[in-house]
Amino acid sequence: MPSNEFEIYVKAIESWGIGIQLDVLMEECAELIQECSKFKRILYHGEEPNKEETIRMIGEMVDAQTMINQIKYGYILRKNPDMLPYFEAKKASILKKVYGWLEESDN
Repeated sequence: MPSNEFEIYVKAIESWGIGIQLDVLMEECAELIQECSKFKRILYHGEEPNKEETIRMIGEMVDAQTMINQIKYGYILRKNPDMLPYFEAKKASILKKVYGWLEESDN
């Protein structure tokens, strides 16, 4: 039995294959999009989501994130371990620029 989260992701990819896991990721993303639409509709009407609606939203977020982690850690980063730090730094830099948090020395 896998001993940690990353081993579980690798085992899932090895067991079911990357193609199936990508299909499941797409399905989970579609379900998350649907739940986001429902959540937004509630907020748009000036209401707060109730506990059940919040639980559904969190559940779909966790489902999608779990599949993203499987693909990211169980497949992509196993083959390309240097990619994640580069893209994380790039995204952080973009966000800093957007929000004006970038120091002159960071340019």
